[in-house]
Formats: sequence, C-alpha cells, structure tokens
Amino acid sequence: MKYFAITPDTISPDKLRKYLPVLQKRAVSHLYLRAQSLHADLEQLIALIRQHAIMPIIPRSLNQAPFTSECGMHTRSSEDFDASFEPAGILRTAACHSAEDASTLLDKGADYVFISPVYRPFSKPGDQRLLITTDVLRMITRRYGSRIVLLGGLTQERIKDLHTILDTDFSVAGISMFFNTGKTHEQAST
Repeated sequence: MKYFAITPDTISPDKLRKYLPVLQKRAVSHLYLRAQSLHADLEQLIALIRQHAIMPIIPRSLNQAPFTSECGMHTRSSEDFDASFEPAGILRTAACHSAEDASTLLDKGADYVFISPVYRPFSKPGDQRLLITTDVLRMITRRYGSRIVLLGGLTQERIKDLHTILDTDFSVAGISMFFNTGKTHEQAST
C-alpha cells in the first residue's frame, strides 16, 4: 500500500515545509502539490520533499513545470490523459470516477489512478457524486492492486475495513487524513 497525500487548497509553502516530517512519519510515499499557492516555489519544494523520501507529484497543467524523474505528473479527471505527452521515465498519475475510466487510464500508461469518491470527502462536504461501490472496488483492486488509489473520506479505520472487505492490495490518498483540515481521520466516525 502506498499513501498519497494531497495538499489542501489553502496551504502555504512555509506550512507545507512544517508538515513534511509529519508526512514522512506517517509513511506518505507521494505528495500531490495540488494547491496553487505552492506552484511558484515548485523547484525548491520538490528538492525539499525528496529529502524527506517522498515523491512529489505536480499538476500536468503546469506547462513550465520542472518535469523530471524527481517528480511525478498528475492528470485531473477533467483533462485528457496522454502518456506520450510526458517525458520518458516520469511517474504518471491520473484521476477518475469510475472503474471503466480507471482501467482505460492504467491501460494507456498511468502508473497510478486515483478513483473517487469511496466515501463522502471530508474536504468537500457538498460533494453529492455517487460513491464507488465495494463490488466495483473489489473488481478493480483485484485487477490492478496498489496501482488503484482510493480517495474520498478515508480514515485509518475505514482503510482497515476496506482491506477486510476487498481482500486485496490497494493504495490510498487524502487531504484531511494527512493535513489538519476540518474533520480529520482522528475525529471522523465510520
């Protein structure tokens, strides 16, 4: 299992710097720098994040971004994924909201695919999208394992429950479970 932390929209570069030791301690393997407030300092942040043994991931929409093997590139669900767009050897992640889209993205060359919502996201209280069912999650995680990154309303207890229910490997991503934004994983009920 890999842990993908996603930066909250309001985080500053200084606050992120303070979070890095905590993320490292929580075994975060990847950090998606989604917050626009971080994009001006990408080169410095990428180097600092790598010093904490975490792989930074930056939005594909950043045309001038320093895409190297030192960071990955993320394609949002609203963007077209094209593996030929990326330089060779770069980690590629993508987001989607269905098992069919996840399969297509992985077959097209994505290394990991974020699929959501698994539960109602804590960071998006008004989100009313249909949840991905456990049968669909079981099917897709059995096929792709840890390359499927579950996202949306996850807590440590829910992750344990999903391991029992799905009986296979998968990865997880989140904002609230790694950053203190509103209701966190310690405060959430199942």
